Amino acid sequence: MNNPAKVDPSAVFNVEARVRYMMPITLFSFLPFVFVMAITLWAIELVSPDGTGLWAGMICITGGATAIWLTFQCSKPLSFRAMRSYRKNLELPLSKKYSRDFSTNLHVGFSPGRELRIYGGETSWDVGFLSIEPERLCYFGDQTGFELRPGELCSIEVKRAPSILGGFHKLFIEWSRIEGGLNFREYISMELRDCKSASELREQTNALLSTLEKWNESFLGATEEPRMFGYPPI
Repeated sequence: MNNPAKVDPSAVFNVEARVRYMMPITLFSFLPFVFVMAITLWAIELVSPDGTGLWAGMICITGGATAIWLTFQCSKPLSFRAMRSYRKNLELPLSKKYSRDFSTNLHVGFSPGRELRIYGGETSWDVGFLSIEPERLCYFGDQTGFELRPGELCSIEVKRAPSILGGFHKLFIEWSRIEGGLNFREYISMELRDCKSASELREQTNALLSTLEKWNESFLGATEEPRMFGYPPI
């Protein structure tokens, strides 16, 4: 099992890949900042060549605030676009790895534990596809795969995770495993990666919450179906 504290260098979505797909977001997000600040400096030079005075100060504050606001506003859609675009990079290698077609599966990010952590600039330790089947909830990931059965989910909730882009919604799951006659409670989180906006992410995450709650309530007792994977990494 891979170490969930680090991103596997051999993974498709390794640290180098994360940097490559984040770089355009960073560069394009700063274009409005540079443009607005250039106009701000020109305006200051126009009203006060030495850069002093009330008007120069007001222009500086207004221009700086506008530049920062525009940077954040541009970063949001670019970030969602980048997450969606990575689906095509994963489908082929993961389809070969698991001998499955993932074209209709949910594209998700996965992290072990209940705390928000950063992995190579990303809030997901792993990325992959989610399959909700009558007998199992399966995650087919780049670094790991796991399954949970109906009745093994103790609680499911949607939380707004903090972010420099204003926060985003993630699904947090508490699940249980029995080992040596003892019942252990563990946590995982998931985020949907095919959404186009923060509002769509919120709506789709809440929809997934409802789906998983109904699926978990369908528990009718132990199943004889053999497990495809082990439990999630902890």
